[in-house]
Amino acid sequence: MIDLANNFITGFDQHPQFLPWVCLEFFDMSYNKLQGRLPMSPQTIVAYDVSNNYLNGEIPPWICELKFLQFLDLSSNQMTGTLPSCFGNLYNSLSVLDLKQYSFHGPMMNTCTQGSPLKKIDLSKNQFSGQVSKIPKDFKLLSFNFNNLKSFEQSCLS
Repeated sequence: MIDLANNFITGFDQHPQFLPWVCLEFFDMSYNKLQGRLPMSPQTIVAYDVSNNYLNGEIPPWICELKFLQFLDLSSNQMTGTLPSCFGNLYNSLSVLDLKQYSFHGPMMNTCTQGSPLKKIDLSKNQFSGQVSKIPKDFKLLSFNFNNLKSFEQSCLS
């Protein structure tokens, strides 16, 4: 576990591209001053929080390979682009997803996957478009405000 939240850390001196701890499960660097691209995490990561920093670029495809990831908070950075096409693969493990306050765009992703543990999702303050898909009734938090959504399926709350 590494918790260095609420400091003034701007980056890593020796390994700016990846996190060198191969057995790391919990990584919290929220509320710092991290800059540059999202640091690549080890496959063992369960919780990854780099919210409220100055990270930029797109969400890299390697994020979809994190099979144990349950908590992902990348909110309030300066990232842009579309979500990787493989992003739906994370729904088999994720319970919390927070990507609020970005400039992400593209079609709204499908939030309803049979047997998914996903219970909290915040995609507010982005530029997603299209239609909100079916939403399981056991969701705890669902926020899509301030996007470019066009419709909400009648059968969303099943």
